[in-house]
Amino acid sequence: MSEALSKQQFDSALKLYKLESFEEARKAFLQLVKTYPQHSEIWLNLGNAEFQLNALPNAEKSWKRCLDTNPLEPNAYLNLGNLYFKQKRYQKALNYWHQFVTLKPNQATVWLNMGLAYEERQDLDQAFKHYKHYMQLNPSSTQSRQLKQRTTTAQTISLRNVNTAEQALGKGHFKKAHEAFQKAFSQYPGNAKSYKTFAALLYKQNKRDEALKYYLKSYACAAEDTGVLVNLGVIYEKQKEYTHAIWAYHRAIECNTADREKVQKRLDLLMQNHGDHLSKVLEQAESEINRGHFEEAEILLTRLQEVVVLQPELGPPLQKQIERLGLQTNPKRRAAITYYQEGEKARAEGKYDQALVFYRQYLTAYPEGPKAAIVLEHQKEVEAQIGQVIATMMTMDKPLKELQEQGDKKRLESTNRDQPPSEESKGASDKIS
Repeated sequence: MSEALSKQQFDSALKLYKLESFEEARKAFLQLVKTYPQHSEIWLNLGNAEFQLNALPNAEKSWKRCLDTNPLEPNAYLNLGNLYFKQKRYQKALNYWHQFVTLKPNQATVWLNMGLAYEERQDLDQAFKHYKHYMQLNPSSTQSRQLKQRTTTAQTISLRNVNTAEQALGKGHFKKAHEAFQKAFSQYPGNAKSYKTFAALLYKQNKRDEALKYYLKSYACAAEDTGVLVNLGVIYEKQKEYTHAIWAYHRAIECNTADREKVQKRLDLLMQNHGDHLSKVLEQAESEINRGHFEEAEILLTRLQEVVVLQPELGPPLQKQIERLGLQTNPKRRAAITYYQEGEKARAEGKYDQALVFYRQYLTAYPEGPKAAIVLEHQKEVEAQIGQVIATMMTMDKPLKELQEQGDKKRLESTNRDQPPSEESKGASDKIS
């Protein structure tokens, strides 16, 4: 089948889809992918037709096949996110939408949808963060005006409840303070101070799990607060989550805690008795990546990265898992691996121009990638090979040109011998004789 005929068939299938003849479009795209399985656009549209037919598992598979053939196809990420959101699989929806905005960061509606997904997960901090981004991209929309009004109202109610909670705390009315804080944070995200105050109250009420949650929220707002870090370390240690305790104490020391000597002793004792837990958390992070829990994996790997100085031998396997996570969450990195493989293949086949294109694409997509040094080295080799080929062609061109000139001269001499003399020549010849 020629490329022209392929385009004709593709356009025909696409026309069926636009006419809402989804079953016929699905059959047409299925026929096309049998002949052209590496064309991502066909898989994308096949998935679209299957989605319209409510064949959601098939649509999911087709869009994933699209991404296998082209990791930089943004609409496949968008569609998968929409599919998972429809199925109320909010974390998976967020995974794919985050990859979509890596490729198309100015698509306002996706930021709105991510805010909705975070709100469904009861994560108001992330929800309002994404709503804010949406409002910046699309300030004049109806949704933006509604969100702005909601934000203003929610902030007012939340601040009022925080003030009530702080006043109740001052009077020792812990139950009233607790209720007021809960009302405040159910309306709008708090700040580092309000989260920290509520966490301390929860800890006093022996609600360690909830206290941990709000200390982490406070840390997310102010990562240099050593008081929060030390308290996190204490809670983690009591819960026997030793790797996280090691991370919290180590970070508190790095941030120059006033209790440096005391915290250092706690850290040394934990490393002495539970240092092996660092490698266990590395295994846990690997498991989270395999399960598609990328946010959880990122937290674990980030913490290990901050304490790897305590166990340098964990550096290489940690870096390997960081790379794995990056490949799962960053479409440009996945595409870079394809560019590297195609570049190596073209280089081995002596297709140096193609290899050079793929190497340059790799370095553009993933300049800090693990193959970057090899790609640079092979790029230089390929450029040298191309230069050598050009030089050889130029060297060969010179004798060919000389041979051509010699051939032209001989043909001219031969032609002159074969031609009859002109009248003037005849006369001269007669005179001589």
